[in-house]
Amino acid sequence: MYVIEQKIKQLPQDMQQEVYDFIDFLLTRKRKAYKSRKRLKLDWMGGLKEYRE
Repeated sequence: MYVIEQKIKQLPQDMQQEVYDFIDFLLTRKRKAYKSRKRLKLDWMGGLKEYRE
């Protein structure tokens, strides 16, 4: 983690801001992908109960 921070500090201020903006973009995209996941429907549970024995 420290290596990334050191490299960012070597950049000019405006490029550092671009890096931070890109990180925010990635985090937002990750959150949206997580929220858009659908829950698995379990309406099939018990469907084969009659064949159990």
